[in-house]
Formats: sequence, structure tokens, C-alpha cells
Amino acid sequence: MRILSSFIAIFVIANFSWAVAQTPDSTKSPSAVVSDSNKAAVPKPQLYNFEDKKTALECGWIGVTDSVMNGISKVALSLAPEGASGTKQSLKMEGSVIAGQNPYVMFAGCASRFGGGNDTYDVTGFKGIKFWAKGDGNTYRIDLPAAAVTDYMFHSFPFTPPAGEWKEIKVPFIGLKQMPYGKKVAWTGTDVVGVQFFTVGGPIEKFSLQVDEIEFYK
Repeated sequence: MRILSSFIAIFVIANFSWAVAQTPDSTKSPSAVVSDSNKAAVPKPQLYNFEDKKTALECGWIGVTDSVMNGISKVALSLAPEGASGTKQSLKMEGSVIAGQNPYVMFAGCASRFGGGNDTYDVTGFKGIKFWAKGDGNTYRIDLPAAAVTDYMFHSFPFTPPAGEWKEIKVPFIGLKQMPYGKKVAWTGTDVVGVQFFTVGGPIEKFSLQVDEIEFYK
């Protein structure tokens, strides 16, 4: 039950935040080449490079913690002035995962929604998603929320980036696993609505993760 409660809380707060925290820039969807209200968009490969913006919110990203369930974990998002492969900026999330009154509910991370929550992507023309990451020795996970998963038990993949060093992480769609609770929904790749990164486990006194150059690959 602790995992179930944690993930429900994550997406309750994330979905609420889209309605109150979007900026004009973050609601645009430059990656979509085919889109209408009844059809999933076919995205271009690159999703986020975090260049030419001043804040994480301008890039369409928000921080998410267990505070919605009276937790006390903390996360701060910023655009670090150093990216992977010689780029100028990257997304950085840092904070603490703290055991509060309910020690079974503790998490922190960040999340985005395509087109500010308005777009759905059909990624069946790709094999997976890749990104560059630089960590602190802790394990994290990437989630790919899908519209068909309505109980927040999205498909995810754990990864452990090296501390203080950039590494490209490749996640084949066939390697995604749905959370072990809730209704089982097969991965189709036809209704992807966003990307998320979260800590795994806890407590974690201090965590720091940078990600950059997030894109689908064939």
C-alpha cells in the first residue's frame, strides 16, 4: 500500500499543478508535427534540451513531492549552467527525501506534460527514449505516463547515473515496467502524455540529479 499511496499522491499534485503553473512558453508543443483534438501527435525525436530558457517552468517542468500527503520531503528545480555534450544548460533537481509522520510515504521528483497537458504522443515509430544524466550515486527512475493508465501506476524504468559524470541513458520501451499495483495496462506507445523523474526509496539526506537532451530514438 505504501507504493500505491505514494504514486497516487505524485500524480494528484502533478495534475493539479498543470492548471495553475503553466506559462505561455510551456504550453506550446513544438515537437508535435501532427496533432488534433481526436488524434495523438507524432513527435519529432527531441523533446527537451533546456536551452534558451531561464527557468525549469518555462521548459514545462514542475517539482513534485510528498507534501500533498503531509510529507516533508523537498525538491528544487533549476536550469544548471552546464549541460551534456557541450550544451549550455540542463535540468537540475535537488533536495531531500525525508520520513515524515507517515514513514511509508516519501518521494521527490519532477514532471512534465506534453503541450502543458494538452497533447498526447504516438511514439510507436520509435524504439525507446534516451537522455543524458549526471547523478550522485543514488538510483532514480523515469516514468512515461500514458492516457490509458488512469490509476497513476505508470510504466517506468530505474537507472543509476554515475556521480559527477554525464552518461547517456537509453531506455527501450520493451524495458518499461508498470508499477506493481492497480490495473494492469499493456504498453502501446500510442498515448504517451509526459515524462517524469523521481527518487527511488528513502530517506535520502541530499539528492542531486541533472538531466539533458531528452529524446526518442529509433
